[in-house]
Amino acid sequence: MKPVQRPLPSPLLRSDTGFTLVELAVGTAISALLIIITTGVLSPQLRMNRLLGGQMRLEERWSRVRFLLNTEIVEAHSVRSIGNGIELITCEPLDSGSSHRCSDGASSATGSPGYDVATCYELVPEPASGTSRLQRRGPMIEVDGALRTQGATRSCADFMAEVVTTGVTTFSAQEPTTHTVTYAISLRDPFDPNGSSYTKESTAAPRPSKY
Repeated sequence: MKPVQRPLPSPLLRSDTGFTLVELAVGTAISALLIIITTGVLSPQLRMNRLLGGQMRLEERWSRVRFLLNTEIVEAHSVRSIGNGIELITCEPLDSGSSHRCSDGASSATGSPGYDVATCYELVPEPASGTSRLQRRGPMIEVDGALRTQGATRSCADFMAEVVTTGVTTFSAQEPTTHTVTYAISLRDPFDPNGSSYTKESTAAPRPSKY
């Protein structure tokens, strides 16, 4: 019987078929060119997305700080500037028969029955990051938003410091008047020190409750 002649395998199917050095060099050059073109096209968009993301984070942080500060300013009956921030005085009410009285912003205790309780917002430098942290010294805030009862007159030094936010570059407050308190905060994106920054101003009016 005459042996069957089988066709030789196609060169494309041979297992020992490979790329020549010329083909590898051309392929590498084309890949590098595509990467350069793609990077050039996408880099501006990526940079813009990073900046927008940083702005959104800073706006969210500002909103939280503003809500906390404005809430406490509204509840205060006395606000004054201190060297690196502001001090708020609230009146912790007592029974009308008590001999203890709040100052109501005056130099002597002639206001409503109760105790003066201080809350301070202070800027503390953080050399490692080149920014500062905004911290709060004051009575603890309960789950319902009320301040924890102190039962005595308290200054800011009587409280532990709690960090409100970090990445602050400036915190300034105009000299408060009896009607309004205006302050400004500048923030820098902690994830991109050379990227986004955000500065915003807010005004709140103390409206202490009458006891």
